[in-house]
Amino acid sequence: VDRRVIPGENLKQIVSEIREFLAARLTFDFELDPPWIECAALTDADNADLASAVLACLTAVDGPHAAVGVPYGTHASPTCGGGVPSIVFGPGSIQQAHTRDEFIDIGQLEKAAEVYYQLCADGLRNGTTNQ
Repeated sequence: VDRRVIPGENLKQIVSEIREFLAARLTFDFELDPPWIECAALTDADNADLASAVLACLTAVDGPHAAVGVPYGTHASPTCGGGVPSIVFGPGSIQQAHTRDEFIDIGQLEKAAEVYYQLCADGLRNGTTNQ
């Protein structure tokens, strides 16, 4: 069973609920393997300022965009869990990522580089280098 944690849920509570659910219904012994990875889902609460700054730069470079959630894990979750505001942003498509024929369109790469540049320049201009 692949059960993912969504914002607001607690992994230990989920595991406990699964264990109780199975114990009440199964007539044989069972084991639950420990989770492959343990990290909380990203939430807007801890990352809103960074997300707004990136969206502003992205809009300036490529027109309006909206922040969206994604149904996969990244290193942003544990980084954010450690107190560092984190978002998932970059060129490419998740459908092409980690495949035998993985690639990134050069135009997307150039736009992302410009967004990163603008984000850094805005941070330096505004004195917000802690983001």
